[in-house]
Amino acid sequence: MDRKNIYEIIIEFDNSKNQKLFEGNIDYLGSKSYQDYVLISQDKITISAKRSSKVDLQTIFYNHNSSLYNQIIKSLAYYYCISKSYFEIEKIKIIRKSSTKKLDEKTFKKSEINQIVSSEFKLSSKFEPTKLEIIFSETEKGKMLLNSISHYLSAHNSNDDYEKFERLWKSFNPLYRAIGKQNTEFDNLKETRNFILANHTCLKLSIPTVNKLDAKELRLKLRWRALILNNYPTESDTKNYTNSILRYTDYRIMNAYLETIGNREQFLKNKNWYTKVINHLNHYINLKTKVDFEVISVLTLRYMYFVRNKSFHGEKIDSTFRLTINKEINEFGWLNKRLEPFIVDLINANDKY
Repeated sequence: MDRKNIYEIIIEFDNSKNQKLFEGNIDYLGSKSYQDYVLISQDKITISAKRSSKVDLQTIFYNHNSSLYNQIIKSLAYYYCISKSYFEIEKIKIIRKSSTKKLDEKTFKKSEINQIVSSEFKLSSKFEPTKLEIIFSETEKGKMLLNSISHYLSAHNSNDDYEKFERLWKSFNPLYRAIGKQNTEFDNLKETRNFILANHTCLKLSIPTVNKLDAKELRLKLRWRALILNNYPTESDTKNYTNSILRYTDYRIMNAYLETIGNREQFLKNKNWYTKVINHLNHYINLKTKVDFEVISVLTLRYMYFVRNKSFHGEKIDSTFRLTINKEINEFGWLNKRLEPFIVDLINANDKY
């Protein structure tokens, strides 16, 4: 089919620099044979696209299934991930033309544009540009990572640690599904743990967030007792509880389990696993075994999953329904500092899954 309509989309930012961030041809929604051209610089984004159909320029932003709208979102996501700071969109100009003349034009002024990041937006973690280019593809993984990044960027629009955690978790969710490729959340999280163990050298941003943690801080910052009682509520869960301890060796994790062992001590004794568990805990505590990626795994795949479920299923009062900053909000802030760089690490390692 003849693609006689040529669309040019120009997004201008309040940025005096003009360094090129990306240039290339990218896939577009609904086509396997053709691509669009994109040039992303610090001061503006230019998208050139050819289509067979005439598109009402006024309604491009109303149709989320539009291939042109999708290219705009991809480009903005890449722009803010790489620029890492807030730059206001000054205007967006959309031109439709033929091979010989301009046919239509529409300019959206700043007052008509919803800025997708806020003035307080700032990223501390660094994306690897070549690894980020996956979002320009129309592959299943590319779409999942674009979804992840949209929530990641939105998380940095919030000053509320609870809201930020919710958005960061939504960002993490498509990543562990892309890694796990299983049918259930449990199996996807399990496969993500295996991925962490096999690729822990990729956790360049995450490891520093736990490296200096001592056993006392890891124990006191988290509600270990609540986690254990929730995850292993009955004696029939004792085997899973035992295995959850034996698969780790980091002395800080071992210390947390040792100090809370009383919550399931009788269950362990009833099943004749108590001595084995105690010996395992004391052995690695005495050795001072330190395995940072195990701490990352426990925090993100076990503890944060527990916290997220308590919130998502409405098992407690909404965390924004409060009068002052409280202990729970401080916990969310502490968790966010570990989850945010972990998400970036996983996106930067997307060539490995």
